[in-house]
Amino acid sequence: MILQGRDDPIVMPEHTRRLARRLPRRPAPVELAGGHALPDPSGPAWPVVVREILAFAASLEARHD
Repeated sequence: MILQGRDDPIVMPEHTRRLARRLPRRPAPVELAGGHALPDPSGPAWPVVVREILAFAASLEARHD
């Protein structure tokens, strides 16, 4: 799973997409509104980050059932 802030001035979304294409399983980055501090619980993107991570974890769990 790759989470990317659309407005990240440090890790540019286009660089993240290019990196994702080079990975063996080629995960599509999940681009969220926000900048570089997506994992900050006090930030506005935090509820979406949590939702995306939980959905990803559930999808992995479903594959192993």
